[in-house]
Amino acid sequence: MDKHSGKNSSTELLFKILPLDDWVYIFFQPEYSRVRKFSNKDIPKLNFGDNFTHCHRHFDISTTDQRSSLRQDILNSVIKRTQSIMLERDNMDNPLYEDPKDVIVEKPPKPPRKRNMQGIMTSPRRDGKSLREQKRKLTKKYESLISALMDRCEESVVVITQKESQITKLREKLKTVLEYNSLFANENDRLKTEHTTLVSYIEECKEVIKEERKKNVENEKKLNNLNDRVKHYEIPDKEPSTVPLVEVCMSCSSRQIVLNQAREQNTRLQRDMQAMKDVLYRLNVQLSRYQERLRNMNSLDNKDVFKPSDKYNLDSLLTANLCQRQDSERKNEQIKKLEDDYRQTNEKYQKVCEENETIKEELRSALKNVRLYRKAAVVFRHRARSAAARANRVRRKQKQSSNEPLKRALEALEKIKLEIKAVKTRAHSSLSELERRILHQEREAIEAQTQYRRELERAELALRHKEGVIRNLVDKVADVEEVRLSQANAYRLQGIVSDTSDNSLSPKQEEKREKEDKKSNVKGSYRENDKRNK
Repeated sequence: MDKHSGKNSSTELLFKILPLDDWVYIFFQPEYSRVRKFSNKDIPKLNFGDNFTHCHRHFDISTTDQRSSLRQDILNSVIKRTQSIMLERDNMDNPLYEDPKDVIVEKPPKPPRKRNMQGIMTSPRRDGKSLREQKRKLTKKYESLISALMDRCEESVVVITQKESQITKLREKLKTVLEYNSLFANENDRLKTEHTTLVSYIEECKEVIKEERKKNVENEKKLNNLNDRVKHYEIPDKEPSTVPLVEVCMSCSSRQIVLNQAREQNTRLQRDMQAMKDVLYRLNVQLSRYQERLRNMNSLDNKDVFKPSDKYNLDSLLTANLCQRQDSERKNEQIKKLEDDYRQTNEKYQKVCEENETIKEELRSALKNVRLYRKAAVVFRHRARSAAARANRVRRKQKQSSNEPLKRALEALEKIKLEIKAVKTRAHSSLSELERRILHQEREAIEAQTQYRRELERAELALRHKEGVIRNLVDKVADVEEVRLSQANAYRLQGIVSDTSDNSLSPKQEEKREKEDKKSNVKGSYRENDKRNK
């Protein structure tokens, strides 16, 4: 009874040291404890590990009451089985034990060999001491393991909280990015509406210019007809005193004013063109630098993920965990760099918007200049009409006038024609420049929008990849700790069972046990290979 009480006390100690969850974890992990000291193929099963596989699991219980009751049932059945096996082994008779009453003094039988006797005979005191020492060692080991497991669990909880805080920060950043995206979309819609209004206004300007061209063509035809008629007649000489000086001075002063305005406008347009060229050059340089940075950043294209080998050892898992931590740190740095680049692109986009507004103001000033050109064209029309009227007057007074006033009038007409042509060319060039600027601004806005969308997509991909890496890290850490727990608990349970079984088995039974272990190890290796292939 002392032996039974000692063994029962050892099992009770083990159950007191480890909580219920750990015992359930030990008994229901069939595949993590692959290395076994003895095979459980033909021996009665001491635990429920071999009764369950991936295909047959009946512990998907939702309520906590059912789980607790099931745990209690499992623990009670395990305790009953261990107690029954210990009782059977204690009640087993040793065939080599000899009772001194049965020994005959006259003719003693042949004693067994010394080596067998030495291997079999053991003292109960030493057995009791060894069991106590084993209990103490096991308690110390379990306490140290539990403390280490608790420390690791706390570390893993801290790491998980840090990762969750990082994920929340990234989500907040994504929200801000989406808000900025909505603002940019609203600005884009507003720019599109303004662009449509500008296009409609430009079309109206084109129609007005076409009408003016048609009218100018008609006026030129009329002037040609007048010139032909003037050539037919003989123009007598006229004294220069008859030409009014007031008309000549007024026309010269008005022409000089128009010429000065046109020159000033030309210089302004040249300065604007030079500024636009400088801005375009700077934008191209910045775009080239940004493209080089994006080409150098090949971190998002790296799809290499750690794959464990066939030998699923703890060292390889630890190294994989370290590698994954380094990769996570490196990817955090890359995300920070992407955020900095995103800020720079936002600043560039704001600069482009400011330049767009300046260009709009320039366009408005150019449209004002176009209106001035229209007014100048109207003035020149009136002058052409007045010149035509003068030519008519000259015709009427051919007999009384000389050739000089007609020549002057013709020269004035030619000058007016040249000025009209110059004004037309300038107006056409200014309109073409306006169209070109508008098209260039539209292209720049489209390119900025595409770049902004690409950066948003890259940031989203980086965030998704980061979340996947964090989930994989958490899963791998959990797997590592599960493997450690399962291996450690399996080794401990097997050590306890092997100690109890070795003390009670005979040498013949030990030989049978070793043969069966070899066979079961071979079969187990085949099964494990089949599972891995699947």
